[in-house]
Amino acid sequence: MDTDDTSPRRGHKHRKYKIDRTDIAQWTKSLGEEQSALVFWLDDYARTQDLDLEELGKRLKKPDGKGTYSRDSVYQFLTGRRTSDQLDNMLAAIFDLRKIETERSKITRIGFVETDITRRIFQVCDSTRNFGKMGLVIGNTHVGKTTAFVEYTVRNNHGATTYVRMPAGGSKGAFLRALAPRVGVGLNHNDQSIANKIMAVFDERQLLIVDEFHQCLPRPTRKERNGVAPSVYHTVEWLRELHDETGLAIIYGVTPVFDAAMKNDFFSGIFKQTLQRTLITARLPDSPTKKSLAAFAKHFGLEPATGEALDLQTLVLREDSLGRWISILEGASKVASRHSAPLAWDHVIQSHAALVRLENGD
Repeated sequence: MDTDDTSPRRGHKHRKYKIDRTDIAQWTKSLGEEQSALVFWLDDYARTQDLDLEELGKRLKKPDGKGTYSRDSVYQFLTGRRTSDQLDNMLAAIFDLRKIETERSKITRIGFVETDITRRIFQVCDSTRNFGKMGLVIGNTHVGKTTAFVEYTVRNNHGATTYVRMPAGGSKGAFLRALAPRVGVGLNHNDQSIANKIMAVFDERQLLIVDEFHQCLPRPTRKERNGVAPSVYHTVEWLRELHDETGLAIIYGVTPVFDAAMKNDFFSGIFKQTLQRTLITARLPDSPTKKSLAAFAKHFGLEPATGEALDLQTLVLREDSLGRWISILEGASKVASRHSAPLAWDHVIQSHAALVRLENGD
């Protein structure tokens, strides 16, 4: 059992679910692909929701439909100690639970707005996973890239998709320690042990989304030989090795700064072998499309902006960001709600004006 990344001295909350996924990866090798996928799904489901084994057992229905499984039964199953017939019954229970949870995951979460940009990112993620390759999504900050990645992970979670952000600086050690808890690997090991354990839990059925991948680019002030930090090189090479050894599909999310850096021979040399494995390179629009903005307006019960409202929308997006615009819409919606009135563009204009006055100290 894996209890190593929840020590109080590390400042982490104790996890209730403590099964080591590397053990699961070992004993499931003898199972068929569908059976193994069910076991990994259950492991990730329990890990994501941080269920103890008793809680997890209560969600698994026995074949008679009347009883549920005990803590001990679940432990015996997850550690590969069940006989063939017992295994079949538990797998059937997992199949039923996965069906229920899959239906729930299809419901769009409150606050998420699906746009043409997010749909495109979803398609890139699907294609990259299906072909077991690498993908590159290039887009400015605040065009919805990260929001789409996170939503895709929610909809395709439980053993299928893992999302992680590249830490600032992009060192291999920092990246491994950001990724490890997301795949059930503890942190009280050295970097090489953590890397080996992570390598053992991924396979060709899964997708890893590495957002902010451009953090691997050394800063201009760095003076390492040829302008390249060895730690950055090691991170990029390890991810390539992870893909090659496990068949894991990987999506990299970057800003246009990555495109610009690839014009530098030193940088492009680091990423050459990674980019050669890229199936899809998707370049997103520099700013939200008209369709995206109409989708956000519709989400708040508004028609697409026109006149003064359109001028305001254009101004905010040009001088600030989509995030700022959505915050203004949310603020206007709250004002309208307090007055028990349907949201109108006048509320949005007033909300923005009030925000500007507040920022100016008027």
